[in-house]
This record gives sequence, C-alpha cells and structure tokens, in this order.
Amino acid sequence: MPHPMFESVPIFSSLPEDERNELCELASIETIPKGQVLAREGEQGDEIFALLEGVVDIEVAKPPSSKMASKENLRTTLTKLHPGEIFGEM
Repeated sequence: MPHPMFESVPIFSSLPEDERNELCELASIETIPKGQVLAREGEQGDEIFALLEGVVDIEVAKPPSSKMASKENLRTTLTKLHPGEIFGEM
C-alpha cells in the first residue's frame, strides 16, 4: 500500500496504484531542519522533493550592487511552497 504522501501530492495521486507502490519503494521521507539549503541556483540537481508539511522559501541572491542588499539581507524570497507542492530537478 502506498504511503499517504502519494495521495496528498496531486501529481502522484493521479498515478495508478501500482506506479505509486513502485515510487513508494524508491522514495525516502526526511525531516529537513529549518534553514537547511536544499538546492543552490546554478548547481545541477538530481532529486525532487514533495513537501508534506511546513513551508519552503525559494530564494535568490540579491546583486551586490542592489540598494536593498545589506549584510543582514543578501537574499530575496521569490515564492513560498506549501504542502502538496513539488520542487527540484531530475
């Protein structure tokens, strides 16, 4: 029986049960500490993430010349992801 995460993420819930079962065998569930960087802009990615709980901020670096960039504020948030959303690269 597939993990409930495959029912709560729309892209997975539409798959046939046998394909969800196969994904369940390949997937791992991890708890990521707050502030942990999961991917960096410009780096090659090799995994995708399905957000089950919490919020993920998608941020980019501000250009050094930006008037808004300061030592305390070097990044800007583009969007926030919520449970049920997926992100990353394969």
